[in-house]
Amino acid sequence: MFGGHHRAPALRIDVPVLAVTGECDQENMRAASIRQLFGPLCAQLEVVALAECGHYPMQEAPPLLTSVVQRFLAG
Repeated sequence: MFGGHHRAPALRIDVPVLAVTGECDQENMRAASIRQLFGPLCAQLEVVALAECGHYPMQEAPPLLTSVVQRFLAG
């Protein structure tokens, strides 16, 4: 995840997976990198990028993060 070499996944996760990223975080933790890394592992990956957040959206935008998680769980 942090620039290492990765092998093809041995199995895939078939349940819905939510990854919330902060677009003010380091490049390797932003939406595009997370999609590239976890896409091959997760059949139902949803990545939500929070434009005004960094590494801690639970502290930087708690109402927004809560609504994203609630929407995902309701779906």
